[in-house]
Amino acid sequence: MQALDEQRKVTDLEDDLTDLGVALVWDEEYVTHFALVRQIQADIDHIPPAAIDAWRDAGPLRVRRHLADRLEKLDGLNLDDPMLAAFHLMALIGRDTSGGGRSTEEHVRAGVRVFLHGYCD
Repeated sequence: MQALDEQRKVTDLEDDLTDLGVALVWDEEYVTHFALVRQIQADIDHIPPAAIDAWRDAGPLRVRRHLADRLEKLDGLNLDDPMLAAFHLMALIGRDTSGGGRSTEEHVRAGVRVFLHGYCD
């Protein structure tokens, strides 16, 4: 969550959200994290619900809440539901495992553009 904790002035919403997306989702330190997430999702029916709830609250929902707080502070976004907006942004910028041939920045920027189209005033 270091990428979310870094406070900086937003000068261009698309560029700054793209930079954040690249740092948040595509940094190599997160490769192991997302491998664990995929494993948990694959085995979710074999893990006690209380353990899944605790993991979600400490992991994915904590990051989503933090991202929602950051998004809520940005000028130019119309967020009725910041948590839903954070979910949408993460879904749009997540790793493309299809081998689409786009660079990391191209993939994230395309997702950010879709996000901004839906959430800009």
